[in-house]
Amino acid sequence: ALNATIEAATAGSAGRGFAVVASEIKELSKQTADATNDIVSMVNNIQNATVNISEYTQTNSEIIDEVNSYVKNIAASIEEQLATSNEILKNSVRISNNIQGMVSNVMSTSQHTNQISDEMNVVTGAVTNLAEKNNQILSNVSNLLELSRSLNDLVKRFQVG
Repeated sequence: ALNATIEAATAGSAGRGFAVVASEIKELSKQTADATNDIVSMVNNIQNATVNISEYTQTNSEIIDEVNSYVKNIAASIEEQLATSNEILKNSVRISNNIQGMVSNVMSTSQHTNQISDEMNVVTGAVTNLAEKNNQILSNVSNLLELSRSLNDLVKRFQVG
């Protein structure tokens, strides 16, 4: 554009048209330079945005990996807790069955104890009855002894001799 302006000035009036073209070329050059600077600026902005997006993507990927790790740990903990809960449930059922067995044994023992107590009451009654009969027998033996003495005394009185 500078060369065209110099040539137009040298050519005089014949170069006026050429000067207009040179002026337009100069303006177009300026616009092209401005557009190129704008494009360079836009490309730089796009590159910066791409770098930022890449960094954000990397950061997001790291966060997702970390979250996945936490989720895996939580899942493993839940599985352990479920296994422990199932074991506790099995043990609770086993303990409940043992307690029911013990209650059954205690009830059976209680029934046997009541039966023994009833039988002891029968035996006590029989012993009491036997003691009363023995007292009657003792009384009767005493009476017989007394009668025997009396009879013996009577027999001695009637003895000739």
